[in-house]
Amino acid sequence: MTETRPTTAPEAAEAKRRTRYRRWVALGGLVALLLAGLTVVIMSRTRVGQERLRRVTVNWLEDRFAGRIAIGEVGSEASLLGTMTLGDVTITEPGGRPFVAVRSAILSYDWRTLVSGRVVLDRVQLEGVDVVVERLPDWDEWNFDRAFRAGPDDPADTARVLVELHNVSITDASVELRLPWDGEAEDSARLLLEDTPSGPLRVFALQDLSLNASRILAETPDEPGRLVELDGFSAHAYVWDQPARIESARGTIAVRDSVVTLDLDRIELPGSSLSALGQVVFGDSGPRVDVRLEAPRVALTDLTWLHPELPTVGRGRGTILIRALAPGRVLWFAEDLDLETPDTRVRGTVGLVTGDTLYFSRLDLVAGPLDVPTLERLLPVDLPLDGLEVEALRLNDGG
Repeated sequence: MTETRPTTAPEAAEAKRRTRYRRWVALGGLVALLLAGLTVVIMSRTRVGQERLRRVTVNWLEDRFAGRIAIGEVGSEASLLGTMTLGDVTITEPGGRPFVAVRSAILSYDWRTLVSGRVVLDRVQLEGVDVVVERLPDWDEWNFDRAFRAGPDDPADTARVLVELHNVSITDASVELRLPWDGEAEDSARLLLEDTPSGPLRVFALQDLSLNASRILAETPDEPGRLVELDGFSAHAYVWDQPARIESARGTIAVRDSVVTLDLDRIELPGSSLSALGQVVFGDSGPRVDVRLEAPRVALTDLTWLHPELPTVGRGRGTILIRALAPGRVLWFAEDLDLETPDTRVRGTVGLVTGDTLYFSRLDLVAGPLDVPTLERLLPVDLPLDGLEVEALRLNDGG
């Protein structure tokens, strides 16, 4: 049996003193933390404090990026404990060309994640966003590489932090992709072009863009890449001068290096419904597409951006493969196709290659009933149909 030695009076006094000391230290640490947080809150709610916070933020960003970053204002909601409002945020590449502009941003966060070295935002609300992704003819890299690279690459620096955004909402936005244009195209009048001192650029654009995402994984310590869990998306998409109207889209988008992988289980156009699975690879010669579309319902008027001569009245369904064959050449392959207009119905398989010239790669169609002018508008190439009067027609690779 263990014998317990009685505590002497001096020892008991010393124990009490240590207990009081630990309590005061803990209380002092808590008070210091509260005072620090209160100081930030008070400073951020005064003009002097907001300006100081704005300058500290800009200086911190400029130390890490080669481009120029400007923040017009830090709003009165800024605090260590919850929400920061920013206004008139701009990022330009080192030469001064635009990259990102945001009219207003509201960011909600937990300061404990920032202290731990992670960036986790509970809410991101952006309004008035303009993004330009470009590579000029005399550039060896993209503008985002020029803007975000500060100093030479360090091969030994492989550290990545967690950057995760939740409940992301973007409204009144636009995105432009600008690529060097070689001046070769059969229908250049339909292209969106921009002149620059170093040469012309072809422009692809998303206008009137709105986006809702439950989660965006911008960076992870585990592996390079980005992931967007898309809940809603709408925009006018410009490949040529006439836009395609996307009313909504849902699914996931993954980005790794120059490869964008799409798994969109629902895409809604004004009169069409489809899904998309595949990838887009961005390179020096422009985007290379390899995407499969399942289209259970298509309205022809939704496709006039692709071929303006298409009838505006009609509907159909089918499976469409869009695949880049070479720079400037794209295969559009449709199978299980069933298109119907008031006077013509076309069923079967058709492959069409677009680029400098248009030609069929595979053709196995049955048309009936048949209106010859309508069929010629459905197929954007010249066919030997002049003077033909039939009720039904079969077209295949043999003629």
